[in-house]
Amino acid sequence: MSQENNELPLVRLVANLERYMLAQGNADIYYNVVIGTRLQLQSNLRWPQDKGQWIALLSPALSWLVQQRPALSVVIGEHLSAHPTFRRLPHIDLNKIIRLDSIQHPEDIAKVMEAEHAQSFNIAHHEVPLWRIIVVHVKQDDTYYLLYNFQHSISDGRSGMMFSELLVERLNHEINSPTPAATNLAIIPTSNEPLPPSLEQRTDCRPSITTLIKELSMHHLLPEHLKRMLESKYWAGDIDALVKTSHETLVSYLALTQEETKTISLFMSDASNRANPSTTKDKLSISTAVALRNMISPPIDKYDQGVYVSEAVTKDIRVELQTSFWGLSHMYGASVIQATQTTKGRKSLLEHLGLLEYLPKTQGGWEEYMVSQFKELQHGRETTVSFSNLGKAWDQPQDEVGFKVLDPVFSQSACTTSSAFTFSAATANNTLVVTNTWQKSTFATREKADKVLVEMRRIMLEAAAKEDYTFYDSLASSSAITTCL
Repeated sequence: MSQENNELPLVRLVANLERYMLAQGNADIYYNVVIGTRLQLQSNLRWPQDKGQWIALLSPALSWLVQQRPALSVVIGEHLSAHPTFRRLPHIDLNKIIRLDSIQHPEDIAKVMEAEHAQSFNIAHHEVPLWRIIVVHVKQDDTYYLLYNFQHSISDGRSGMMFSELLVERLNHEINSPTPAATNLAIIPTSNEPLPPSLEQRTDCRPSITTLIKELSMHHLLPEHLKRMLESKYWAGDIDALVKTSHETLVSYLALTQEETKTISLFMSDASNRANPSTTKDKLSISTAVALRNMISPPIDKYDQGVYVSEAVTKDIRVELQTSFWGLSHMYGASVIQATQTTKGRKSLLEHLGLLEYLPKTQGGWEEYMVSQFKELQHGRETTVSFSNLGKAWDQPQDEVGFKVLDPVFSQSACTTSSAFTFSAATANNTLVVTNTWQKSTFATREKADKVLVEMRRIMLEAAAKEDYTFYDSLASSSAITTCL
């Protein structure tokens, strides 16, 4: 078994939000994030034919990125202690972090992501960084997926998106340069630059006295069963999350043209409700990932790699047959705006993170807290569904030759205590790609969970064509389709 090397140079302490992401991995609750693109070779160049050739192609771009983004050079020491640390690797061996794979069709990438999400990072293994690259050949059209898999303690989704975007830019820079970089070594040096400041170093996250009293009352003074009784019931999967359940992430993949894209979050939550008609008496609870970079002053540069994210939770969403789809859409949108674009809402997002300061400062204390959520939360999960939308990126000039981005990839391992479904969305080249991940043990069959994505696409097309669209319309249309089949 690999041992931590705590003689590696100290970079800085792991901050609270970074520590939270680390603890989820330590407790086998949440493993990793995968972001990348599917690429088409536009010029008369040939794709690399083996791992050695891929390393030679990627080495100059990755060497440049590692120097620009210090978080790519670190591992974590004392990872179960009350005060884990970032430690700097002396070098990175690309042979150990680049993997090749192949699939028949583009949508088969879901299987590759399932395999990646099953491989948690061994935090105690100090021979490799907390990220890796997966190159996947699509045999059908001779395109390639270039995927970046990372542990959430070193990067948020926006950071991962920028890494992927910069990697493609550097690859095009190298092949279009009259004097390509001479560096094509498998062993690349790490960065000596300091890590960007953590969120807590940039802004005040301290919770108010009122927030502290409320949280203390709900999470420490009330017995777990009484807390669950006081909360509104919400649907969060067919099978409760259990501590001893093996962590297996399943992935569904859906690519949509720009014309099919409209108010993505509500389409997805409607699909979730339609896929589970027997639970209509229960309300929905929805969480949305919120990027904090532009919410604090000064704003955090998009090139700073770190963890700068919170979440907005909307509870007590009741869906009935006569409910207007667009009315509910506007209501949910207003709740997200209230949470992200008002002074009170932004303060609440930061205070939510500031509460992490009060987690146990003992060996393994944070991990014990993570495990306690299985008992405290209804069904062991915080919400019905969670959404994370990276937005649009990977823009390229029309006349650019070399590596052309066809569509994006964004997927997260299922977070056991987070939600029944996790939807991740990203847009590139006028194509929106949505992945739906869930823990295998959440549903009795995969078919039931896969139905969510099928329903989502149908609802998107139907609702986009109508000004007045109710959930009864959604149900009736689904029944009609089933009858015809």
